[in-house]
Amino acid sequence: MDVAAKSHLPHLAPFVADSRVPPIDLERLNDRDAPEAAWSLRIPARHTIFAEGDPADGLFETSEGSVMILRRLPDGRRKIIDIVGPGCLFGFSKERRHDCSAESLSPCMIFAYERATLAWRPTISARASAAMVDEIHRLRDVIALLGCKSAMERVASFFLALLPDPDARRATVAVPVTRGEMADYLDLTLEIVSRNVAKLKRMSVLGEEESDEIKVLDGARLRALARGEEAEE
Repeated sequence: MDVAAKSHLPHLAPFVADSRVPPIDLERLNDRDAPEAAWSLRIPARHTIFAEGDPADGLFETSEGSVMILRRLPDGRRKIIDIVGPGCLFGFSKERRHDCSAESLSPCMIFAYERATLAWRPTISARASAAMVDEIHRLRDVIALLGCKSAMERVASFFLALLPDPDARRATVAVPVTRGEMADYLDLTLEIVSRNVAKLKRMSVLGEEESDEIKVLDGARLRALARGEEAEE
């Protein structure tokens, strides 16, 4: 079957899987939502899922991997606005076209919902509404992070957000972005980010790095540094 003929999201047609796959347990869906709730897509790393100006005809959900949401500034610079991982919906737009771009940071499994169908799929529509509220709260946290916190507090907060359990003492976490992308997201320079990561390692808060993972050795101290409750060494 020609994949381009199966989807109303033509820019994603090359990545549409052979069948539509539901992103959540079918037992939780009513008959109107399943099984054609979403197209399943496997996206390679560092691929543009949608670009600024593309038709905003889809809503997306990460099942595996990470995606960054970014915007190009008039002078050519870019600003990373958000980083979303498994379970997050993205691609919200009040206009007919996207005002941001989305790029996969790693190989991803993504579910693509056709926006036109959301109104008559109540379960998915409710999840989309909840996801918009989550996005608002997450972006409020980012505003507070950039407006009020020191460089160390920002870097510590970044690694804290990667912990699967925010109360964990120790963990190995995946770091989906480069140092440069971390600097862009945190509104810092690459030098400042690298210097503060090195400090966290000297303080034995962070440990060894291997590929795209890093060890968090002292979750309690990382939380204190993120809150500004402990002075830097």
